[in-house]
Amino acid sequence: MMTKRILVTGGAKGVGAAIVRALVTSGFDVDFTYRSSARAALELAQELSAASGHNVSALELDLSDRAGLDAFCETLQDQTYFGLIHNAGQPYDALAAMMAQDKAEAAMQVNFWSLTQLAKAMMRPMMRAREGRIAVMGSVTALQGSQGNAAYAASKGAMLSYCRTLAVETAKRGITVNYLAPGFIDTDMMAPYAAYRENMEKQIPAGRFAKPEEIAGLCAFLMSEPAAYITGAVLPIDGGLTSMIGVHRKSLEALFAERRRRKPGARRTDLPKTLLTVKPRANVLRCAGEIRRHARLSIEKAPGHARSSAFRRS
Repeated sequence: MMTKRILVTGGAKGVGAAIVRALVTSGFDVDFTYRSSARAALELAQELSAASGHNVSALELDLSDRAGLDAFCETLQDQTYFGLIHNAGQPYDALAAMMAQDKAEAAMQVNFWSLTQLAKAMMRPMMRAREGRIAVMGSVTALQGSQGNAAYAASKGAMLSYCRTLAVETAKRGITVNYLAPGFIDTDMMAPYAAYRENMEKQIPAGRFAKPEEIAGLCAFLMSEPAAYITGAVLPIDGGLTSMIGVHRKSLEALFAERRRRKPGARRTDLPKTLLTVKPRANVLRCAGEIRRHARLSIEKAPGHARSSAFRRS
């Protein structure tokens, strides 16, 4: 039986390298692209080929070079790949009011337009084979607003809409298309934010960044036989970040200040322990329930208060 082959964009380092390793471990042959990390790419390909016996090839490709991408896509039409994992990406951080169109378009080219070209070139062979897998590395910024990410989030949002449409169009041909939405990942790309890392991790329910291997594991699963019925899915892999609605501690302090105005000399410990120990950005439903209960008890204890029917239990 012929070994199935996967194409991975941006596979030389970080998450991409972890994906390549996971795929080879899962029994696939892998071709992966790189732009500037030639040494790391070639060493990775040689290491995995020698250790596994699978065919692992590093292909130089700059996704921002439209002519070069066109030429590369022409070569794909005569080849049969079982899967595509579009991992390569280009960030661009700027407030919407300060966004430069040329830089925003560059991010859109690498993140979105290159995906459409690669998928188009690889689609016909997959359709003829009546099987195929496409997994796209999106971002939580496509799901939740984030200051300074207008252009980047727009490119990832375009990828999301494209993947959903492509999933519908190709499902009957045995092709799956899925969108991964990772949060913060512990790679070299996060190095510029090292000074803010502790505060960033506090806002994640899991309390840490993702490991590259955790992202890679999901990619490898989506290429596997048990994932054949998963298509059109949006898969956050973010430690619970997008599941959370936050209440900041200053809201609790405001509640205590109101308590002190009503009862001079009150101490902070007069507040319920569940309110005092809640972490910043903890679950808003739990906090809201405690705040309502605390407010109700305070009102009921006020002199001359007649209990309102609004507080009666049904």
